[in-house]
Amino acid sequence: MLNQYQIPESHSTLYEDFNLPVAYSRTLILSDLHIPYHNVRALNAVFNFALKQQIKAILLNGDLIDMHTLSKFLVDPRKRNFKQEIETTNLFLDILQYAFPSAKVYYKVGNHCERLEKYLMAKAPELLGFEEYKLSNLLKTYARGIEVIEDKRIINMGPLAVLHGHEVNMRGTTVNPARTLFLKVKKSCLCSHLHASSQHTEKRLDGHLISTWSTGHLAEEHPAYAPINNWNLGFAMVDFDKEFFEVSNYKVINDKVFRS
Repeated sequence: MLNQYQIPESHSTLYEDFNLPVAYSRTLILSDLHIPYHNVRALNAVFNFALKQQIKAILLNGDLIDMHTLSKFLVDPRKRNFKQEIETTNLFLDILQYAFPSAKVYYKVGNHCERLEKYLMAKAPELLGFEEYKLSNLLKTYARGIEVIEDKRIINMGPLAVLHGHEVNMRGTTVNPARTLFLKVKKSCLCSHLHASSQHTEKRLDGHLISTWSTGHLAEEHPAYAPINNWNLGFAMVDFDKEFFEVSNYKVINDKVFRS
């Protein structure tokens, strides 16, 4: 379009959704592992279950790594340092790709994953532009063939939108995360971030059903910052094509997998 009125050039950036290819029509969604505070027993149960499901792709839907020592909140010096967190996360990715060698892996950046960039902005802005300090390079995602989804982008699995959850400010939700998600997005959508499995469905005037889901977490069940909580261990699996989708939302209870 011509700039008829010579309006000054804009510094706005292009925002685009990320469309998961239909070739990966059965996708396992794991989120909120918060490595190195991940739940080893729950992950073993999930792996055992998923290995029987002919998984085509794995979406790590945010907060794979905790980055405790880079937090803006009060930091416990007894916790593992950032270097140790990176090493443990790399080891987990090695194991994940060994267990699922034919599955395409996607890594969605969550709010904890964003802590590194925010830390550099505040503490070491001179290093911000160096590729060596990007989380994707520290986790060797390019070498692993892992595709990184950044910038709070919506992921589309056919007609289903998938978010981590921080993109639409789900903070403070305590009763039904899926209903809050519905009020935020007004379309069929799945999110993580809130560490609780839930579902909500409403019908539009034209009869079209809109459903929303939130998934459980795969981390420490009683962390020091929230030892008493309303969370549950869980994950999801999505089958989809260009027009339809099916969400299977699971909980992990006593090392066993149950459909929610």
